[in-house]
Amino acid sequence: MSVLACIEWVGGHVTLDNVLYAQEQAMIVAALAVLSLALWLIQPRFLALPICVLVLLAIHPAWTVSIGGDCGAFKANLSTGITAISALCVVLLTLSWLWPNRKKKAPNHRPQLTGDGRDGK
Repeated sequence: MSVLACIEWVGGHVTLDNVLYAQEQAMIVAALAVLSLALWLIQPRFLALPICVLVLLAIHPAWTVSIGGDCGAFKANLSTGITAISALCVVLLTLSWLWPNRKKKAPNHRPQLTGDGRDGK
């Protein structure tokens, strides 16, 4: 199927709709990237999640995948998947606030003194 076939098919709106959909998904991923960075700055845990969202934004199909012979359907479908993975990263980052912090405070190792002033031995 050529690009001309895409123009003739359903009035020529299929390719344009798929490209615009991919660009809208890229804007959503950009907003998720800003949100993930803000969440990480508030509570710096799991740095891999904001980095993952930024990498997904960098390789987003809106600017890395060509339209090809499928009228941009692959571009639109892949954009949906990238947006879903980015949203999952933001959800995990948000849920990390509910997980307890694994860092434990150093225990207080002062010896207990007995009544006669010795260390209890």
